[in-house]
Amino acid sequence: MERPDETARGEPSRDCIQVDVKPIDMDEASIVDCIRRRAFRLYEERIREHRPGSAESDWLQAEQDVRARIGLHHRSGSSGARPE
Repeated sequence: MERPDETARGEPSRDCIQVDVKPIDMDEASIVDCIRRRAFRLYEERIREHRPGSAESDWLQAEQDVRARIGLHHRSGSSGARPE
């Protein structure tokens, strides 16, 4: 299984919030994938900096970051794919 920050071939993936994308260019599955990668990066930063938090707070922040970047507003129950 690949890491959240790698493609299926094990190559580093681009952080979705660093790439200019238009909402029309992304389906919901792609958006969720970007959120997953962003949440993983937030988790890594939080652990490295010894900050408190949780997987849920990382996910919610990632969702807000990604949806703001691509011009979508948070929708309640948007992806249903948050970590447990």
